[in-house]
Amino acid sequence: LDNGYTYGGIRYLSSPNENEVYLVQVGDYDILPSDYDNKIGLEGALNGMTDSETHLINSSFTTFLGYDAVNFSLSTNDDYYGKGIAFIKDDLEYIKLYMILVFNSTENFDNYDRFVKSFKLR
Repeated sequence: LDNGYTYGGIRYLSSPNENEVYLVQVGDYDILPSDYDNKIGLEGALNGMTDSETHLINSSFTTFLGYDAVNFSLSTNDDYYGKGIAFIKDDLEYIKLYMILVFNSTENFDNYDRFVKSFKLR
């Protein structure tokens, strides 16, 4: 994309189980870390994900595994709900954006916390 973001594809996608779908996406920023603002990058990633079908319900900045992150919730026109966290892994050599999402047919996310807490970086 024009902002230097390269979509890295889906690294993990669960099999549907009780109407819950788990998704992890990864992307790279082709930009020097010294020229990159983590919060602006996170806001841009979330805003870029929304369209006429997908709407952000809320979002808030936090940290995840020691990295700048944003928690968010969204809904779709197909009556699906999403809950997730996006975070920036910046090791001074490259920048990676991770987005962890859970989609559900209801606003009940019983397994969300367990799934997010199980996430490991290599």
